[in-house]
Amino acid sequence: MKKIVVVLIALSFLLGGCRSGKSVIPDNTLYKEQPSTESKATKIIENNPKEVKTLLSSDIAINRMSIYLGVAPEKLANRDLYSFVYSWLDVPYLWGGETRNGIDCSSFVQRLYQKVYHTEIPRTSNQMFWFKDLKRFKKKKYLKEGDLVFFRINKEKTISHVGVYLQNNKFIASGSSNGVHVEDLNDAYWISTYVASGRVIKHSGE
Repeated sequence: MKKIVVVLIALSFLLGGCRSGKSVIPDNTLYKEQPSTESKATKIIENNPKEVKTLLSSDIAINRMSIYLGVAPEKLANRDLYSFVYSWLDVPYLWGGETRNGIDCSSFVQRLYQKVYHTEIPRTSNQMFWFKDLKRFKKKKYLKEGDLVFFRINKEKTISHVGVYLQNNKFIASGSSNGVHVEDLNDAYWISTYVASGRVIKHSGE
């Protein structure tokens, strides 16, 4: 943890000026000390390239996802979740697909739960809906980050679509029109096809 903090502090010295457009050094006396700080930061980055790359990519994911969701970056505390989601955005939809070449809604949700929550859930959306460890509920006001949202997009009685709730009435899913994409529960289409939501008990700890 201390190592990561040092890396972030070092990065703030190197990148801070670019973000603000103004010098982060208030006077000439402190400015004379800046080269040694940059030199130290450079050594940290060179000695920890993978760690720094992960931190930077995670920061990018959080910032971009905050824009998609319309919330402040600091509200996206689950960095693993949002980094995972961001890395899969725009992957095309493929019925029965399970890879980045194409993936369907339930496979994407299953993979997300495996990687982010380390939890095994069933393969299909209908199986997920009837999963023994799922606590189902109807009202959207009870939704929490990580909950499953279920839809019926055809005339059959089975559940035919599933996504994962994020924040601010937004959820992530793989759909036939946009692939892996952030969707809005308040959209008329999703309002008309929404069935219920569910919370995986093992994931929630409830």
